[in-house]
Amino acid sequence: MSEIYVSCGAFISKLNGRDYKLLQKWADKFECDGFEFMMYPDFYDCLGDVVDCCQGFRIPVFHADKVIGDRVSDPEPQSFDRAKELLEINLETAEKLGASKMVVHCWGIPDSDRELDMILERIVRLYEFSLSSGIDMLVENCVCVHGSPLSHLEELARMCENIGLIVDVRCARFHGELKETMCSSIWRHNVRHVHISDFAGECGDWTKLRPILLPGCGTVDWAVVRDGLKENGYRGSFTIESPSLRKDGTVDPSLAACAVSYLKEKVLQT
Repeated sequence: MSEIYVSCGAFISKLNGRDYKLLQKWADKFECDGFEFMMYPDFYDCLGDVVDCCQGFRIPVFHADKVIGDRVSDPEPQSFDRAKELLEINLETAEKLGASKMVVHCWGIPDSDRELDMILERIVRLYEFSLSSGIDMLVENCVCVHGSPLSHLEELARMCENIGLIVDVRCARFHGELKETMCSSIWRHNVRHVHISDFAGECGDWTKLRPILLPGCGTVDWAVVRDGLKENGYRGSFTIESPSLRKDGTVDPSLAACAVSYLKEKVLQT
């Protein structure tokens, strides 16, 4: 049976000062198989304390700092050097937390996927660098400005047969390519994790990227997701990314429980 995790980013956010100690306080209130730890830029200055605070909790997946994608997208050579430095720190942290997979955004603000050939070549270099760590680096289909995240992942799979990929359902819906994503050949050898949340708007509506919704509360066609997972024989892991927070920043594990139940009953049908 597939394991279902909750993203720490779903309850550790700007609303509560990105207080990493909330994992200690609330972990046992979440009904899940573990957590996907979200790395924030704020954590570098206190990384030892962050790691110590997270000991004893099951964290199979580590979400790398999204700034890595910003640096990969920047054509300046020193930006890519910084991306490699950050990747190394994130890989080391993932290992200390016991993670076996690490989600990486490989394009980001402000350049997004403008310099695609450069970005793809850089991603392969980062992947090759990550191999010695023992952590499975997974490239996400995060939203992009100039092209299609699905086409980028498919090209990466052609360039690098064993590279790991992650499908974010919300991003696929935003780009209007959910069905195409679920039918893609990337599921055969490359997709090793899935992010679950819903999208509020229609294709390409940047104003609707936030708030992130619970599955079933937006415009994602979950029957397409269900059928695609079944057709592809996917038995890998999932992470709930829908926020488990009230408007005042207090944690509400019941929201994650609703998302987990929806995923099990409507999508995985277990």
